[in-house]
Amino acid sequence: MTIIKRWFQGHEQRLPALAILVASRVANRKAKVTRETADLFQRARALLGSHPPAVPRCAAQRLHEDLREFQNEHKRTAWGMLRLLKNHDLFLIEKGLDIYLRRAAPSADGYRLVAAFCAHYDSEYGTSLNGPSCARIGEIVEFMRCIEKRERAEGPHRVLR
Repeated sequence: MTIIKRWFQGHEQRLPALAILVASRVANRKAKVTRETADLFQRARALLGSHPPAVPRCAAQRLHEDLREFQNEHKRTAWGMLRLLKNHDLFLIEKGLDIYLRRAAPSADGYRLVAAFCAHYDSEYGTSLNGPSCARIGEIVEFMRCIEKRERAEGPHRVLR
């Protein structure tokens, strides 16, 4: 997983593309949806689709703001302010859109997003990157291979969209 930070270096279009992939995968997961979250998931699915070629920035900005507002509750603790999350998947979609919308997000943000996407909880393995995370890590690796293949085919001066 640590190689992913270096994979972004010198390729400014890789990070937003991967962020949109993660947001799309999370939006399209089969998960329980409450009345409170149904509209946001439906909008995310409509915007991101199952294989997002290009995401309109204005629509992405509106959804990002609504996702942020939905989970904009904070609590003061001894360690500082904590943001309270109602739905982790909506948070991951928000973070993916945040990276996509920023012109120069740090590669560490991409690493954290991918690690959170791949993390898995299982009472047998615990929380974090573990055995059941393998399928999601494989998805990320396959995406990286596809991007590199496309970059080689399009040449060094082609910009991904």
